[in-house]
Amino acid sequence: MKLIALSRSAKLNNYRDNSQYRADIDGLRGIAVLSVILFHINPELLTGGFLGVDIFFVLSGFLITNLLVKSVEKHGRLDLVGFYVRRIRRIIPALMFLVFCVYIFGYFFLAPPDFSSLSLSSIWALLSAANIYYFLYLDEGYFAADSAEQPLLHLWSLGVEEQFYLIWPFYVFILCRTLIRPSTRMWVTMGVVVSSLVLAQMLITPYHSFAYYMLPTRSWELAAGGVLVFSGLQNAKPPKWLGELLALVGLVSILFSLVYVTESHDVPGFAAVPVVLGTTLLIYAGLHQQTFINRIVSTKALVLVGLVSYSAYLWHWPIIAFLKYSSLEITTTIGISVILATFFFAILSYQMVERPLRYFKASNRNILVGYFLAPLLTVSALCFAALLLIQTQSGWLYDWSKYQVITNTQPAFEYEYNCQQTNFDVNQFYLSRCVYPQGQEPTVLLAGDSIAAQYLGAFRVLAKHYGFSLRNLTQSSCPLLTEANDLHWVDRKYRDDCIAYLKFLSQQLSSFDTIIVGGSWATYEKKGEPYYRKLMAQTIDKLAKEVENIVIMGKNPNFSGYQAACEQRQVKLGFMECDASRYNKPVSRMGANEFLRELSEKYDNVHYYDIAEHLCADGICSPFKDGQPLYYDSLHLSMEGSKYLGKHMLTTGSGLLNIMDSIFQ
Repeated sequence: MKLIALSRSAKLNNYRDNSQYRADIDGLRGIAVLSVILFHINPELLTGGFLGVDIFFVLSGFLITNLLVKSVEKHGRLDLVGFYVRRIRRIIPALMFLVFCVYIFGYFFLAPPDFSSLSLSSIWALLSAANIYYFLYLDEGYFAADSAEQPLLHLWSLGVEEQFYLIWPFYVFILCRTLIRPSTRMWVTMGVVVSSLVLAQMLITPYHSFAYYMLPTRSWELAAGGVLVFSGLQNAKPPKWLGELLALVGLVSILFSLVYVTESHDVPGFAAVPVVLGTTLLIYAGLHQQTFINRIVSTKALVLVGLVSYSAYLWHWPIIAFLKYSSLEITTTIGISVILATFFFAILSYQMVERPLRYFKASNRNILVGYFLAPLLTVSALCFAALLLIQTQSGWLYDWSKYQVITNTQPAFEYEYNCQQTNFDVNQFYLSRCVYPQGQEPTVLLAGDSIAAQYLGAFRVLAKHYGFSLRNLTQSSCPLLTEANDLHWVDRKYRDDCIAYLKFLSQQLSSFDTIIVGGSWATYEKKGEPYYRKLMAQTIDKLAKEVENIVIMGKNPNFSGYQAACEQRQVKLGFMECDASRYNKPVSRMGANEFLRELSEKYDNVHYYDIAEHLCADGICSPFKDGQPLYYDSLHLSMEGSKYLGKHMLTTGSGLLNIMDSIFQ
C-alpha cells in the first residue's frame, strides 16, 4: 500500500498538466507489460503478447503529445530543454541502472564472444539506438544464433521511442503555430499515421528487420496517440452510451489481438491496427467519464503493475535471456520464478532509482551531466576497454587457455560449396562451386531447404565413392513442391524467394537423372494443414514421371537444448551439463516421415531413407556418434557431422547405401 500511495502521489505530479491522474492509463500499462512478459516466457501462453509494446507506443504518443500541445498553447514556444530534461528524468536513470547491472553480471556469466557482443550493444542502448544496432548487426539469417540470448534486445523499443521524440516536438510546434483548427491538425497527423502504416506493410516482407525495428515504420503507432490529442475530442464529451460502447470495442480489440495475432502476422503492418485502434478508443472513452471497462482496467492490481511497468519491462528480458543462454528450459516453475524476480527487481528499481531520481531537485545542467553524460561515459569506457581486451585476447579479463575448446560444428552455410540461399538468385544454379566433383556434368541434384543442405557433406562422400556428380541448390524454409501458386503457410520472411526458387527449379528437374529431396517435413505438415500432404503427393507423382530416381530424405531427429558452444560456456557456467548423454532422447516416429515413407512405396523409382538409422540405437537418439558431435544446433547436422555420417555409412553399411547401389550399380 505504501508503494501505491507513493506512486499515486508521483503520478499526480506527473500528470498535473492533464488535469487529473488517470488510473486506467496505468492499468493499460499493466496489461501491456504483463502481455509482453508472458509472451517472452512462452509464446504459447499469449501468442500476441509482443503487441504490448505497441500499446506502450500509443500511450506514450498520447501523453507526450498532450503535454507538448498544452505547453505550446500556453507559452507560445517550444521548451526543448524542459522537454528533454523530463525525458531524461523519466527514462535514463532506470535504463542506466539496468544496463550497468546486466553488463557486470554478463562478465561473470557470458563467454568472451558473447560478452563482447553485450559490450557493443550496451553502448548503442545507452545512446538510445538499440533498434539501429539490432537492425544493422543482429543476424536474422536462417542459421542465426538465438536472438533470445541477447540480454538487451528488448531495448530496441526505447530506441524507437526516443528517436521519435527527437523529431516530434518540432512537428507539434509547427502544427500548433501554423494550423489553428484542431480538425486540420488531426488530418495532417492522420496522414503521418497512414503513410507510416502503409510503409510498414510494404516493407514487412522484403525488409522485415527494418520494418520491425526502425522508426519510419513504427512511428504511426506513436503518432496514433497524437491523433487523439489533435482531434479536439478531448473537449467533446460523447454520450454515456457511446463512451461505454467505444470502451468495450477498444478492450475487445486489444484482447482479440493479444490472443489471435502471432509473430507470423504483419506487425507493425495492418495486423497491428486493431490493438493500436483499441488502445486509442480506450484512452478516449476514459477522457470524460469512468466507463465500466475503464473501471475494470483501473483495478488496483493492474494499476500497481502499471506503475512499475517501465522497470518491469527493463528487467524481465535479461532474466529470460540469461536463462536461455544457460540452456535452462523455462518450465512452469521457472516461468513463475521469472515473473516474481522481474517484479522484485522492478519494485527495487522503481523505489530506489526511477522514482527518487525522477523527482530529485537539481538544475537542468546537473541533470544532463549527472543522469546522462557521466554514466554514459563511464559505462562506455568499460565497454570499449572490454572490447579491446577481448580483441587482443589480453589476460586481464580471461584465462584464454580455458576457452580453446575445439568443436568442429560449423553449419552448412559456412562452406562455400554449399549453395543454400535465403534470397533466391538464379545465377547460383550455374556456379561450378555448387557441383562436386567440379568439371563434370552433374546428374544428381540435392534440393529442398536447410534440412536438405545439411545432408550435403554425406552425399559428397557418397558421390566420390559411387562416381556420380552432384549439384546442390537449396532454399531456406522452402519445401520442394511442383505447385508453388499458394504457399501462404510458408514463413512470410522466405515466401517470395521460395516461390521464385520453386518456379525456376520446376523447369530444371527433368534434366537430372536423380533428385535427392530433404525438408523440415513435420514443420510444413503442421503449418500447411490441410494442404501440405496433397501438394506433396502431387509433387512426388509428377517427379516420379519425369525423373529416373527420387530419394526422399526423412527429417532427422531434433534435440531440444542442444548447444554446440556448451563447453565454452561451461567455463563460466559450471552448472551447465555438456555430457553427450544430456541430449539423448527416446526414438519417436514423426507422422510426416511416415507419410513420405508410405508415399514412396507407391513408386518403383521413389526411395525413402531416414538418417535416424545412424543417430538412434536401442530406442535412444543422440546428436553424438562415437564421441563426435554431429549437430550444429538443435535442428541441423553440422557439415563435418554430415561428412562423418557419410564415412560411417561406408564403413558399417546403411539402408542409404542399398538405395545408392540400386541406382548407381
